[in-house]
Amino acid sequence: NPTEPTTVKAAGPADSQQTEENLCVIKGKLETLKALTQAPPSVKKLSGETLPAASSTPPKNQELSLRKDILTLVVRCAGNETESLLSTIRDIPLVGKDEQDTQQIITNSIDRALRTYRSFEEDIAALETVEGAKAHAVQIAEWRESQHLPLAETARNFILWTNNQNLIEKARTRLLQIKQSIVALRLTQNEAVQLSFERARTFLLRADDEHIRARQSIERSEVPDRSLDHLKQSLGELYRTYGAFLEVTDVMRKALQE
Repeated sequence: NPTEPTTVKAAGPADSQQTEENLCVIKGKLETLKALTQAPPSVKKLSGETLPAASSTPPKNQELSLRKDILTLVVRCAGNETESLLSTIRDIPLVGKDEQDTQQIITNSIDRALRTYRSFEEDIAALETVEGAKAHAVQIAEWRESQHLPLAETARNFILWTNNQNLIEKARTRLLQIKQSIVALRLTQNEAVQLSFERARTFLLRADDEHIRARQSIERSEVPDRSLDHLKQSLGELYRTYGAFLEVTDVMRKALQE
């Protein structure tokens, strides 16, 4: 059944190489369901007509029970991963009000997703027909695809954003230290030093601007790729910032040797 995956991948923070512990494996149950529901070979009459075998219908109670077991496993696995993601986001220490507000928006959304998974599990327990179980599987798959997976991507982007925030803060500190050194070494009137310093400052301003855009995108619940693109742009500008730091330091050294 295309709506019942053999594995449910973790929706929370994860390394690119998923380990078996990060997956809820339901392959065995799916194979059992397939064997149960697969019709036996048809019986052919001498005239060439084809008649279905008499036992082509699986026991409904057994099929329903198995489908409910599979759905429950999928929903519990996804719910546990969602709870882990919620805990990760909540535990991120943030100082600024803007980032705290964004953090709260995300945690509220994840909490709603967690309640939805719990509601799904309650609905599964009340299923009474195979047809109802199939329809519920489709409903869960569609909701997960359209609602939860984009939210999980956004949450991961927010985690990346907080890491980027630390890098930007360190770059700001480094820029201030360089400025203080320029003043202390009386190089404020040196044109080459000032140009290289302004170059580094400009790169950092661009990095910070893209960083802010990423947070705003996350806060507005835009498609995850948009905030990720801003983060990539910010990291690129940070890379250029640190290259400019090396440049200004070298220019300062040469100025002192003149």
